[in-house]
Amino acid sequence: DQDTIEVLQKEIKRRKESIALYQEANRNDLVAQEQAQLAMIARYVPAAPTHQEIERVVDETIASSQSREFAIVMKTVAAAFAGRGVGKEIAEIVKEKLAKL
Repeated sequence: DQDTIEVLQKEIKRRKESIALYQEANRNDLVAQEQAQLAMIARYVPAAPTHQEIERVVDETIASSQSREFAIVMKTVAAAFAGRGVGKEIAEIVKEKLAKL
């Protein structure tokens, strides 16, 4: 269910932010606790695609649509990776690829 995945991704993001803050404060006990919770939650979320997978889909989308508009390419690629929490990375890759055209 997409809604469930979104909630879990928010929880994963919170855990990662907490881990970073606890590491800065040298609170290794809390870091370990957050990492354990993160590992448990991550089992229920689809695995994030690799950078190369995203680049491949971006390249294929640009080639098939023959579009150089960011919004069009971004919408198509984001739909391909829906629920996998990589929107920011997709946007960066799309911008990079379109800038080279």
